[in-house]
Amino acid sequence: MLYVGDKLLALYSSRGSEDLTSPDLILMSIQCIAAQEYWAHPNSNEHGNKSSHLPWLSQENSAIVNICAGSTCSPCAPYSMHVAEVAPRIVFIILVDMDMRDVGITAQLSNQILSNLRRLLLQRNLELLPNTLDSLEASVKKTTDALRKNKANF
Repeated sequence: MLYVGDKLLALYSSRGSEDLTSPDLILMSIQCIAAQEYWAHPNSNEHGNKSSHLPWLSQENSAIVNICAGSTCSPCAPYSMHVAEVAPRIVFIILVDMDMRDVGITAQLSNQILSNLRRLLLQRNLELLPNTLDSLEASVKKTTDALRKNKANF
């Protein structure tokens, strides 16, 4: 993807790749705006030198992002995102599908159950606690199985 300012100028994808949804494009636009702001003010950076490294990303300006790609809009499809400045106000973003959708979905489900568990504990609603813990155990098992399956594929 090529962004000029906060506008998507060009989108190229390989055959068979899934379409990005509106929230995904908004996430990429926010990343571009934040990167441009950071690169535009080198004196406000912590070291005072012009650096292309974005502090909220890795040293290679990459990160794992969870997006809702595809017609099913399944949440937490992990993609590897790489950001590069082509010229002032022009940002190039590459998204690479990590083929770990099952892991992302089951991890998201576990996260939702943990959030529900926290809410139950804060509300002191202890009668629902055993069922929620059983759901959490099943979800963590699914996540572990998905990780094993994914590891076996590599």
